[in-house]
Amino acid sequence: MTQWTDRIGKRNPQFLRECRGRLKSRNVIAAIVLSLIFQFLLYISVAGLGGEIVLQDQRSVCQALSWIMPYVLFVLGGFYIVDDLTKEERTGTLNFIRLSPRPAQEILLGKLLGVPLLPVILALTAVPLHVISGLLGGASALWFLSYYGVLAFGTAFVYTLALLFGFVGSASPFGKQQALNAIAFAGLALVIITPIFMAWNTFATWEGFKFGSALYTQPYNGARAEPFVQWLYLPIVGNLLIAHLFTLGNLAIGTFVTWRVLLRTFRIPQATLLSKRISYLIVAYLNMLLWGFFQNNLIQSSEGRILGFAAAAFALNVAIAFLLIFAIAPTRQTLIDWSRARGGSILDWVWNDNSPSVLSILISAAIAGALIVPWILIVDRGEEVAILPMILATLSLGTCALIYATIVQLIFSSKLRAPFVWAIGTVATIAAVPPIFLGVLDIGTYGSMTAAEMAIWTFFGLPFGIANQSGMESAALGIGIGWALQIVVLLILLSRLARSLKQLSERRAIAPR
Repeated sequence: MTQWTDRIGKRNPQFLRECRGRLKSRNVIAAIVLSLIFQFLLYISVAGLGGEIVLQDQRSVCQALSWIMPYVLFVLGGFYIVDDLTKEERTGTLNFIRLSPRPAQEILLGKLLGVPLLPVILALTAVPLHVISGLLGGASALWFLSYYGVLAFGTAFVYTLALLFGFVGSASPFGKQQALNAIAFAGLALVIITPIFMAWNTFATWEGFKFGSALYTQPYNGARAEPFVQWLYLPIVGNLLIAHLFTLGNLAIGTFVTWRVLLRTFRIPQATLLSKRISYLIVAYLNMLLWGFFQNNLIQSSEGRILGFAAAAFALNVAIAFLLIFAIAPTRQTLIDWSRARGGSILDWVWNDNSPSVLSILISAAIAGALIVPWILIVDRGEEVAILPMILATLSLGTCALIYATIVQLIFSSKLRAPFVWAIGTVATIAAVPPIFLGVLDIGTYGSMTAAEMAIWTFFGLPFGIANQSGMESAALGIGIGWALQIVVLLILLSRLARSLKQLSERRAIAPR
């Protein structure tokens, strides 16, 4: 054992440190006993204490464990990771770890493997019952290979995301609240990440296994002639090879991108969360991923295809915009340093991570629009969908994102004690209060809006541009007016940002050297 631990310590001292801190005898025994007790209670609740154990009982036990294990790994493991990083930040040992001569990849990998050891032990203890009950219930060894492979990829992604969340949260104004950050990520994993992970894999990745239908969904009755979920006309549901390549490929890409961002955050804590190059790639990748799902020959209605894609693209790009607005905006001190060293070229604004974020948000909006707008123009739209209001609505949304980005950059460049909190509060207020106020006043009803009402909604970032041909002129006029007002506001904010950057440059120039 001494030789084994010495070998681990030479390869990854951080992992050995985590093992020594967590693999105490009482902790390991408690985890194993707790897992065994839970398995026993689960088994007797399904099969009972006596009587014959039927095939369906074994399937039910396997089904329950198949859903419970991701929750144990994702929720508990993520909680442990975020809680550990927050504790290290609070005690000051996180900066000590950063000063270690060991490579950053090695340190982070040691954290990734060592911190969630107890949740992993809980899950591993349940593997024998899971496999035995599944085999007795009719599952094949191939399905278990698929299940544990996908679960391993998913766990790697979630734990990498938890590490990033922990670093960002510990450096945020809420970083002193140790339990708050860990509980927030555990809640995210409990309510969003794990259900989406299991729902997708149950419906798509494992649908090709006929026994998987018996384990997780209603019995397959063969009523569906073709799989509904397609990507670039490739059938995902029901095709084992394509489903696994698609799922594992996206998990691998997500893990790789998160890992690169994590390394950047660990090495340079004062840098923006995302580099501008990564932000452009994320926008292009997510929009391409969404666009591919609508290249589906099973969507018969052209109108439904267009409207569905427009709604999904709207929701996706709004979420991306709110992330990028905060993730690539440099702080006041960074802007001061950049204003001294900048060359003034347009490329510096595009690629330099220390430059203001407004132009990068414009480029991201252009990347999304370059995929959305041409497809809307060339695809068969039918006779009911009007194209001009949809294009104006897309331009209005891009302008709205630029307005929010300029506001955030103005706040970050000012002398505020907690600019991040101020930025979140300001953007949330502007985005939420006006629509609620308009809704309470019942200004406009979808499908019967006047041009003036549509202009008001568009000005506040909700362009109802999906109109039929009969209402095209009114919709185009209303959205056009709202968009013009947005441009006026954007120009005013940009002029204010230019003055602020000039003041920062002058302040840097007269500062003592």
